[in-house]
Amino acid sequence: IDRETRQKFKETYDKINANFQILFPKLFGGGQAYLSLTEEDLLETGITVMARPPGKKNASIHLLSGGEKALTAASLVFSIFQLNPA
Repeated sequence: IDRETRQKFKETYDKINANFQILFPKLFGGGQAYLSLTEEDLLETGITVMARPPGKKNASIHLLSGGEKALTAASLVFSIFQLNPA
């Protein structure tokens, strides 16, 4: 079960991260964003959202303004929806 869970998690994480890296610049008109794992073990890890809107340095989502957080969250949600469109 652990092996299959790790495999499914990694595949899903990679797809969402790839979609997120494509959608973020579209919503912001530039910049870049990515997801980062906090631990090596995929069963114990957390995920950090890193975003760099145009003209700003790379930062955790906690350091962004309210509007930047909202657009970043929207791009992440759309990235997840692309895995299994309704």
